[in-house]
Amino acid sequence: MNWILASILMLVFSNIYYFVLKLGQNRGITVKPSMLANFSIPPVLYYFLGKSSGISFWISPSIFLQIVTAAFFFSYIGSAVSYIAMQKAPNAGYSVIITKSYGIFTSIAAIFLFGSSLSPVKFLAILFTLACTAVVTGVFEKKKSDVQTNYMWVILSFVSFFCFGFLRLTGKWIVGTDNIPQFAYQFWLLLIVAIISGIDLYIHRKSVHLKLDLPNVLILAGTGIFVTGFYGFLLAAEVSAPNIGYVGAINTASNAVFTVISAKFLGDKISLVRFLGVLGVTAGIILLVI
Repeated sequence: MNWILASILMLVFSNIYYFVLKLGQNRGITVKPSMLANFSIPPVLYYFLGKSSGISFWISPSIFLQIVTAAFFFSYIGSAVSYIAMQKAPNAGYSVIITKSYGIFTSIAAIFLFGSSLSPVKFLAILFTLACTAVVTGVFEKKKSDVQTNYMWVILSFVSFFCFGFLRLTGKWIVGTDNIPQFAYQFWLLLIVAIISGIDLYIHRKSVHLKLDLPNVLILAGTGIFVTGFYGFLLAAEVSAPNIGYVGAINTASNAVFTVISAKFLGDKISLVRFLGVLGVTAGIILLVI
């Protein structure tokens, strides 16, 4: 699939996914049930998609070991550390921007790992897109509550930064270099994370209060379905893009798009400065794809 089309579809599914996730948060659905839905539904869908495409899910022990390592250390630990960093940060947006800026890291690493191209103009476009995304998410808006003496959240944010960066590079390497079918890779990766998330939920089940009424069940199902599209098109774009960092920047830019969606449908406010930031994000993405 063309990486630009895959990136556009990734951005669409990303925003629908975050919109459904936000609806769940508004209804009191906590992180552990959301993580289980987030990681348990996609491998089921990838399995049926793979079977319908006639692919084999058999992988060598060495590849399986790489996937297990990526699943635990990069995906699960990265997600858990990112959540803690968001809680500890004076503003969750600060942590998110650091974490999701891994496109800078992957764009440079891709030059050495995959022989990818990266012109100065494209690299500046990545930086510009990330900076404008930071504006849209309100990182530069100083609040009285932002005074904080404990900066552990910065360290944790950079831990998740490298976890997610290495996760993206691992996926491109296994699917793009080792020629493992995408559905097979994502099936095993997410199945392992789902098992870990299920064990974690079971251990902490007494502290999790979730009303399994119809709206919450539909929201959890929607979370898993739309994140399946998000993960799928994200990896498809990364494998075929001239540089994986381009896709990382567009993925980060999805936060800016979601800010506008939240303002439109969830009643969140958006200032003129943030709106100008959205225009900047759009310009940055255009520079990346032309």
